[in-house]
Amino acid sequence: MNRQQKFKGEYPPEWTKEFRSKIRGEFGNCCERCGHPHDPDNGYALTVHHLDNDKSNLARWNLAVLCQRCHLQVQGRMDIFQTYMFTLSDWFRPHYLGFLEAHHLNQTVEEFVSVERSLFLKNEDASVQVQPKSI
Repeated sequence: MNRQQKFKGEYPPEWTKEFRSKIRGEFGNCCERCGHPHDPDNGYALTVHHLDNDKSNLARWNLAVLCQRCHLQVQGRMDIFQTYMFTLSDWFRPHYLGFLEAHHLNQTVEEFVSVERSLFLKNEDASVQVQPKSI
């Protein structure tokens, strides 16, 4: 599949500069993933990334506030439609749970939370702390 086919939808009329500024403001104009403030001169311009790659989907769970560097690392490497077997990073967890709830996958949400809790408890009991893979 070529890169252009991966993206779908058109930006809706609500996708305005004011809308994007409001979303970025929810995170104090800092990247959700790395925490870096908006700093375009040094490669940290904030963007609003559509996690499902559908530009028409403005659901809050689908919009991630990322600096350009994190955006490039996440885009193309992360697929919100896949099942994750590792503990999710703090920034991604609410987006993924929102995705599951939006798609009426409530049992999957319960299973996800149960698996994540058991992984956490297992790591707490281990003499060597395992660092889970982060997205």
